[in-house]
Amino acid sequence: MLFRSKRGQLDGRVGNLPAEQQTALRLQRDLELYTKLYTEMLNNAQQLRVSKAGTVGEARIIDSAVVASKPVSPKAALILAVALILGLLLSIVIIWVIRSLRVMVEDPDKIEKQIGLPVYATIPHSKTESSLAKEIKHGKKKGELLAIDFPEDDAVESLRSLRTTIHFALLDADKGSLLITGPSPDIGKSFISKNLGVVLAQSGKRVAIIDADLRRGHIHREFDMQREVGVSEYVSGTASLSEIVKQTEVEGLSVITTGQRPPNPSELLMHAHFGELLEQLGDLFDILIVDAPPILAVSDAAIIGRHTGATLMVARAGKHPIREIEQAVKRLGQAGVQVKGFVFNDMDTVRQRYRYGYHGYVYSYSYKKT
Repeated sequence: MLFRSKRGQLDGRVGNLPAEQQTALRLQRDLELYTKLYTEMLNNAQQLRVSKAGTVGEARIIDSAVVASKPVSPKAALILAVALILGLLLSIVIIWVIRSLRVMVEDPDKIEKQIGLPVYATIPHSKTESSLAKEIKHGKKKGELLAIDFPEDDAVESLRSLRTTIHFALLDADKGSLLITGPSPDIGKSFISKNLGVVLAQSGKRVAIIDADLRRGHIHREFDMQREVGVSEYVSGTASLSEIVKQTEVEGLSVITTGQRPPNPSELLMHAHFGELLEQLGDLFDILIVDAPPILAVSDAAIIGRHTGATLMVARAGKHPIREIEQAVKRLGQAGVQVKGFVFNDMDTVRQRYRYGYHGYVYSYSYKKT
């Protein structure tokens, strides 16, 4: 309070002074203030210079920087290698998950237990047949059959055992004809048909193989024949029975090819002439083997099955869930065709797994170049 009172008195006295003296007094006061500030800043600057002069640097240059010839990062080769490995591992995991969800039949016992139909024969995987099929498909070889050129193959031995059971399949049948079909494409039904025909003929039977797969039939290639003049021509009335029956190099074995591919295969097979064809061939041969398209792809097998004495279904190891096979049997049953039994094809005797399957199958089955 005393300081404020004193200051008030001084301000009052200054206010009573003339204007020139007030200005001079203010300028004098500012000069004293600026002089004091300048002196303090000068002292601080001097202290900083002294401190800087007395400081010893701790950082030292050991080596001069060198510019690299290649970029340090990113390492493209390493990244690509790691990405490739991770992609491969991820693909394997995805494939394993898909195969685990879609369980395939690997053991013929599962068919007998869950469907209740006998498996007449189990055909092991044949590497020789795989190589032969590829060479014939690409036109490198013609007229070669596993049962003729490699009679000691394990698959041929299994077909010989099937030959002995064919008698039981046709035991109650009024016709000596055998329909061979399957649930889906690419299961080896044509392989079974042609080689079974050979081993049956080699036992002294008169056998005719009828290629009734008018869409993709290819049995003529294995016997080095032309497709033309076959089932299509006979049913349409442009060829006689003697013209379509073609003798093979195997004694007692004949082949009836598909003929020209018709625009309406199912309607052609429903014609009365097709039933007449099987009846006339039945009078000439002991056993007829009719190779038909897969039942879940097209209805041709159900049409043909009404004219044959027995029906065998081919199932391929690792190809079908059990529900798919059940659906195929049911589809034939709904058409009045009873499946006598199964031929389990392409079985890997080293790898067998027991799995459970699910249902729901759609297949495309169209014309294919030969």
